[in-house]
Amino acid sequence: MRHTRMLLTALLPAIVGLAVTGCGTSAAFPFDYDIVWNAAVGEAIVWRPNIINDEARPYYICCTRSDLFGTEVKYDLKVTNDLNIFARRPSTRVHVSIRQTKPTRIRFTQMEKEFLAKVAERLIIAPPPE
Repeated sequence: MRHTRMLLTALLPAIVGLAVTGCGTSAAFPFDYDIVWNAAVGEAIVWRPNIINDEARPYYICCTRSDLFGTEVKYDLKVTNDLNIFARRPSTRVHVSIRQTKPTRIRFTQMEKEFLAKVAERLIIAPPPE
C-alpha cells in the first residue's frame, strides 16, 4: 500500500501536467524509455496497429480504422525522451493523437487524456524492473 502511494505521488505531476497541443496530447513519465514504451504498447494493442516501429527512436505506433459508414479514425502514438532539462531523470514523454479524418475532421482530446491516464495506471501496477 505504501509503495503504491509513493508511485502515485511520483506520477501525479505527469498525470496533472498533461500538455494539449495541436498534434495531440502528451505527458511525461519519470521512468526509463523502454519501461514506458512497454506500458504504451500494452495500452495501444487494442487499436490493432498497422505500424509498430520500435527499431529507431522515437518509437512509433500508427493505426487507421474505418467502419462500414465510411468513418475513419487515425491513432498515433510516439514515445520520446523528455527534452525538458528541468525534468527528473529518467524522463520519457508519450504523445498520443486520436482523430477522425473522414468524413469530417474531429479530434478526440478526452480519449487521448484517458489513454495517457491508462498508461500511467499501467506503470503504477507494473512490478518494478529487477
